Amino acid sequence: MLEKTIQAIAFALQEAFGEAYKVNTDGSSQPDGPCFQVLPIRVERVKGTCGRCTQMENFEIRYTPGGGGVGNCAAVLERMYDALECIMADGNAVWSHASWGGIREGRAYFFARYDVLLEKEPDAAMEHAEIRITDKTQERKGE
Repeated sequence: MLEKTIQAIAFALQEAFGEAYKVNTDGSSQPDGPCFQVLPIRVERVKGTCGRCTQMENFEIRYTPGGGGVGNCAAVLERMYDALECIMADGNAVWSHASWGGIREGRAYFFARYDVLLEKEPDAAMEHAEIRITDKTQERKGE
């Protein structure tokens, strides 16, 4: 699910800022110019009931300006709050919690936590399992 959230963040940034801003999601070194880097910081899971759990995914999104200095970073940071407040991950709206940002050393830093509800895959019904076992047994007898 972490990969889907990273892709959703990248998509939201592309929608808000356009193709002129590159989005790096693979964790490699950040290129020059106006670009974003999406970095997962911490992932936690809290068990729930009925096979459900909540996965809390914390991210750092860095912005490196191509020019324009701190004023440009401030404008981009403000737009990041709007763009990353709610993202669409795997067809579901996921809201950010505890998001905050700042500017340091000529870069904008945005931090957000997304809580994703995960559900356990349903187990196969017992009658289906018996059919598969029976089918395998019949295949062996025919050999």
